[in-house]
Amino acid sequence: MGRKVGTGALTFPRPARRMHDKAYLAKVHDLPCYLSGADCAGPIEADHMGERLSGRKADDTTVVPLCKLHHAQRHHGARIFRTMTKLEMRAWKQRAIADTQRRIREAA
Repeated sequence: MGRKVGTGALTFPRPARRMHDKAYLAKVHDLPCYLSGADCAGPIEADHMGERLSGRKADDTTVVPLCKLHHAQRHHGARIFRTMTKLEMRAWKQRAIADTQRRIREAA
């Protein structure tokens, strides 16, 4: 838990900070787009797909490499993402995170 914030009788715990890992992000940027194919376009971007607490960005170790086109499509629910239910999207994200972490480990 983080330190307490507030004055007087009203205090609440500050959420823990997210994990930053610049070396991991650099390795992710060296990977091809997770949805690689003929329609990939633009540079690789690190898409933070992990759990987001208190409106914060997910930890750096939960990113997935997506080209600029697929990153935008995921955020806007376009193309292949349009037909996914919330449950299917959650399963896809978990699989994509695990695959990316495995690829990083194997590359080391």
